[in-house]
Amino acid sequence: MSELAERFGPYRILRTLGEGGMGVVYEAAYREALDIGLETLGADHDVVTSTMNNLGLLLSNTGRYVESQTWLRRALATDEQKLGRDNPAVAIDLLNLAFAICRGGATDEGAAVAARAAEIFARTEPGSWAQGAARVARGACLTDLGRFDEAERELRAGTRILERVLGPTHRRVDSARARMAELDQARAAVRRRPQKDASG
Repeated sequence: MSELAERFGPYRILRTLGEGGMGVVYEAAYREALDIGLETLGADHDVVTSTMNNLGLLLSNTGRYVESQTWLRRALATDEQKLGRDNPAVAIDLLNLAFAICRGGATDEGAAVAARAAEIFARTEPGSWAQGAARVARGACLTDLGRFDEAERELRAGTRILERVLGPTHRRVDSARARMAELDQARAAVRRRPQKDASG
């Protein structure tokens, strides 16, 4: 780490989490920032819950799903208490949490969380990109559960919404199409499995 910056703004860098098209991504001292925010702004301040969500997403994107869910659930609980259970901001929290849960392997819960997010968006922001993303998230979880017909319905519906709102070349549309491809691969894998002889 000798060639890397040791601080990011006011925060001390702890370690490299990963690298990608946007350059090196660092884990800064988020916990210190959250401690300060909780002490000076309070747990229900938008900056604090946003920081919890950002940390949770960062951890999820680097495979630290258990720790990720801790922060995402905390942000969700705070927003639910402050905004109510059917607020679109709460649905965004649910969507973030659904991705982390499914990536961590708890696909039953992830599908249920994504379904709740989609239901909130259907009531509050029908036809929005967020509703489409929630349906795609649920479809991805259902694919992992082997519930392929349900997964296809969710993925197709979510992809149509994203294409209509964002355009056919948007990265979220590309991601939704990738989830459809994963569904096709999962179905093909099941078909290739040898069938047990019923007489045996």
